[in-house]
Amino acid sequence: MNGQKMFSYNSDKWTPGMAYQERDHEIIDYELYQDKKTGLWLRGPEPGRLERGRYIACVGGAQTFGCFSENPFTRLLQQALDVPVVNFGIGGAGPSFFLQNEKVFGILNEAACTIVQVMSGRSESNSVFDTGGLAYVTRRSDGRRLGARKAYQDLLRQKIIFGRKELKRIITETRDNWVQNYRSLLEKIDVPVVLFWFAMREPDFRERYLHVSTLLGKFPHLVNGEMMEAIKDGADEYVHCVTDRGNPQRLISRFTGKPAKVDPGRPRKDLKGRHWSHNFYYPSPEMHEDAAGLLVPLCKKFVA
Repeated sequence: MNGQKMFSYNSDKWTPGMAYQERDHEIIDYELYQDKKTGLWLRGPEPGRLERGRYIACVGGAQTFGCFSENPFTRLLQQALDVPVVNFGIGGAGPSFFLQNEKVFGILNEAACTIVQVMSGRSESNSVFDTGGLAYVTRRSDGRRLGARKAYQDLLRQKIIFGRKELKRIITETRDNWVQNYRSLLEKIDVPVVLFWFAMREPDFRERYLHVSTLLGKFPHLVNGEMMEAIKDGADEYVHCVTDRGNPQRLISRFTGKPAKVDPGRPRKDLKGRHWSHNFYYPSPEMHEDAAGLLVPLCKKFVA
C-alpha cells in the first residue's frame, strides 16, 4: 500500500473521507485527521490551533472536500488569506447531516465566517428513504441499504406501481425537507455565512421522469431555482460559481507520474467492475481555482 494508512469502516464516527482515501490512494493523499471536537475524519492538513474569529470554516460535500484535487478551494483560501481553514467537506452530505452533528457548530460559530456549499437534494430523507443526511440510503420498506442513485433508479422503475403523481409527491417532499433543513442549518450559524453555489450547471433545473439522470439532474441533484430562492435570505452573502474548466481531469498516479485508474466500487459493492481513468464528476483543480478566485476577495473582509 506504499505506506499509506488505510482505515477500517467500523471506525467510530466514520465519514466518507475514509472511503475516498482508500478509493483514490493511487492518485492522492488526503491527509485525513480526526477532529478532536467532533470526532469526524476531515481532509487535512490539520489546521492546528484555532483562535476565535481568526479562521474560516467550510461546510459541504465532496466538492468542498476536494476529491482528486491537491489544492481544493479550501486550501487555496488558506494560502491566499494566511488563515487556517477547516474543511468540513463530507462526501454525499446534505444539510441534515450537519444538523445531526451538534458539535460541528462549536467550530462554525467561532470562525470569522462560514462558507456553506449548496449540497445535493438526493441526500435528504423522505417517506420512502432514510438517508441519515448522506447519499447512501436505507429503503424504509425493506431496510435495504443502497446508493441514492440506485435507490431513485429503482423508484423510477416502479412508477407503474406508484404512478407519476405519487413520484412527483415524493420528489416534492424531498425538496421541501431540503429547504427546511437548509434554513435550519443557516439559522444555527451565528457568524457571517457565505452560501456557495459550486457546480457545472445553473440552478434552473426541471426534472423529467424518464431516467434517473433526468430525474436527479447534475449536481447538486434535484436542486432548482425555486429551492435556491427559498434559502438565499438565510445567508449574508451568496457566491455563484458555475464552471467546467479542466473537466474531464486525467487521473495520474502520485507514485509513477503515469496515467492511472481508480475503482469506484472500493469499498462499495454496487459499483464493482467500473474503473475511472478520468474524473468527470468532481470539480477539477482548475474549477477549484475558479471558486477560490470568487471567494478570496469576499472572505478577505471578514478576516481583516
